Amino acid sequence: SWEIKLSDLEEKNVDELSSSGFKCPLCLAVQGRKCDVELKWCAADRIHCVELSGIINTGISQVAIEMKKCIPAHLCKETVTSYMGFPRVNESTHCRSAIRNGARARPPTAIFLVLFLEKVLH
Repeated sequence: SWEIKLSDLEEKNVDELSSSGFKCPLCLAVQGRKCDVELKWCAADRIHCVELSGIINTGISQVAIEMKKCIPAHLCKETVTSYMGFPRVNESTHCRSAIRNGARARPPTAIFLVLFLEKVLH
């Protein structure tokens, strides 16, 4: 298991050359605020994206959080037990492979193929 620490929330700006070559959505929202997602380069040791949401029990109140970030692959198999020392309850965690180079190749759509063939045949 692992704990979300303050240092985990301070994502460093990683440039493409020092990155792992992967990107993940990055955001943190507390108490129902909107999570403004930004696609960021992952550090060299991070090749997976995690999306966490849940309730943190501070002992005085319960605080809703949502977090998206890059993580090392081995943490995908672990459970997040707490957030800055506070136990996490009512949780949801999704882990997936990061996006390679920030883009995915898509095959051309059928309409472009038809237009291309039409030009070639005329």
